[in-house]
Amino acid sequence: MSDTSSSSSVIPRKRDRSELIRNNWKPGDEAECEWHDMNYIDTIHPVRIISVDEANHQALIKLMAFDDNEPLDLQDLDDLHPFRAPEPNYPYMVGDKVHFRMWKRKVNGVKVDGYAGEEEGIWVKGTIVDTCPEQREEICVKHYNWDSSFSSKKSKSKQSYKTRWVVRRDVRLAVY
Repeated sequence: MSDTSSSSSVIPRKRDRSELIRNNWKPGDEAECEWHDMNYIDTIHPVRIISVDEANHQALIKLMAFDDNEPLDLQDLDDLHPFRAPEPNYPYMVGDKVHFRMWKRKVNGVKVDGYAGEEEGIWVKGTIVDTCPEQREEICVKHYNWDSSFSSKKSKSKQSYKTRWVVRRDVRLAVY
């Protein structure tokens, strides 16, 4: 009988992207969409695809977290991803890039994420900075500070970050 304990202790730090990348979006499909606008930097919202323009590599999308009066947006197809579940049992390490769910996110005191921010939570990009062994249920992540006066896409080096402890059941790897 061979010893497999050494191979099972090796945890892959990268995913096979082929199973997660999807470039055949159609009208009516729902997806997660990465946002880059000032109040939404490093956030991921649920969207519905209205139309697809393959020639320009864009989709006309509707943010599902807002009422029907909200305008539609054009989005790069590379920013659309299939929905993914949390990965609470993954052996996270300091430095891992993750998404974590955040509720009632505010920018300068105003809630900005529609019903998803209240009910479902939205995914936020972050980096693990602590995995306190005594608190196996929580990990500490560093994430973008939307309240910062440096919130400018042009001044990437001046961006401000915050840390927060999050429950593992609301965390997943950021790798697509």
